[in-house]
Amino acid sequence: RGADMLQRAFVNDPVMVYYGSVDTAPFFHVRWKIRHNMTLLDAVHQRRVLTINGGESLLEYGAPGNNEPSKAYNFLFGLLEKFNTPELTKRKGEFRGKIKAMVQQAFGERVNDMYDIQILGTAPEAQNRGYASALVNAVSEIGDADGHDVWLLTSDAYPFYESLGFSIVRSDALGVDNPRWKGGPIPLHIVSNQSLQIPG
Repeated sequence: RGADMLQRAFVNDPVMVYYGSVDTAPFFHVRWKIRHNMTLLDAVHQRRVLTINGGESLLEYGAPGNNEPSKAYNFLFGLLEKFNTPELTKRKGEFRGKIKAMVQQAFGERVNDMYDIQILGTAPEAQNRGYASALVNAVSEIGDADGHDVWLLTSDAYPFYESLGFSIVRSDALGVDNPRWKGGPIPLHIVSNQSLQIPG
């Protein structure tokens, strides 16, 4: 149920649109459903998922010392990546490079001592019930209890996180220098509830 929900919740996500517009390999929806299932199963196994109503809303997070996928996940993920077109591989590399630089600039090595929200989604028919807010607040409370800040990446949902006490600490955009992308720049924002001063 959670994987189906994520597929519906993220159908119009700007980054997914950026990827999907050049993902022309066969079995697009099947591959993404497999990817969502793999991600959730791996995170559930590592106890890094919170849900409401059996998956109507869910949040996957990373904790200090427990924020990396398993070796089995990485192997299966690598198999799915073989379906990538050259342009999709390029766009994913662009995304990863920008996120790595933004996180390093925002937090430096301190990121290893923070919680990170990796996936947050709510089924379209279950939105506006406060589920997502409750899940984000739950992770923030876990972090507060441990003395750790929380960060995440978002494209266009930053006002939602700002309403929960998060602030934008770094911004960039995808597609700016890509002549094959016909849309506008896709914003990327690192937001955090951090209480400490970030480097430069």
